[in-house]
Amino acid sequence: MQKEIAIAAHDLRMTYPGVRPVHALKGVSLDIHQGEMLLVMGPSGSGKSTLLSIIGGLLTPTGGSVTAAGTELTHLRRKELARFRLQNFGYVFQGFNLFNSMTGSENVELAFHVRGIQGRSARRAARDLLVHLGLEEHANRPARDLSGGEKQRVAIARALAGNPCAILADEPTSQLDAENGAIVTNIFTDLARSRGTTVVITSHDYRIRRAAERVVLLDDGRL
Repeated sequence: MQKEIAIAAHDLRMTYPGVRPVHALKGVSLDIHQGEMLLVMGPSGSGKSTLLSIIGGLLTPTGGSVTAAGTELTHLRRKELARFRLQNFGYVFQGFNLFNSMTGSENVELAFHVRGIQGRSARRAARDLLVHLGLEEHANRPARDLSGGEKQRVAIARALAGNPCAILADEPTSQLDAENGAIVTNIFTDLARSRGTTVVITSHDYRIRRAAERVVLLDDGRL
């Protein structure tokens, strides 16, 4: 049975202005299905991160449209778009983007706080996510003392706060060794297959290629 479309990108174009404008995307159209683990591959400078940022509502394209969860993102006002992102998307970045002085648990709790979940409820929800990702013993350690793999799992737990319908991950294994890269890849695979979460990943990592349900190649701004 055909899965329903979770995110639809149509004729996306993105030009960064300057003395010599950079045409990062040149008419990209892509349907991403609910519960699909999609990998976007391509050389550096091909437009992968730009595409992911536009799909996730972090960048506004020069032209084209993105529709997610039945809402056209390119028509939303800034506050509406911020609210939509909070309710529907979780983001994982290659640099982890954790607060190093806070514990792993506190980093995840903060994601619940911005969604209006406070106090004991936030602490319990954060702990449950960290336990699920195998980080129970490290929950109370400052993020700066965690290994790269542990940091990325905390970042994934933070992205899962609020049970988003899609996880968008930009080069999530680029700073990880083979063992931790495999652990993170397996987490994404489980999210898609067991929980029906849409997972979109940009990466050069061929380990993810083997696990992904579909792979698309982006080169010079074109699929």
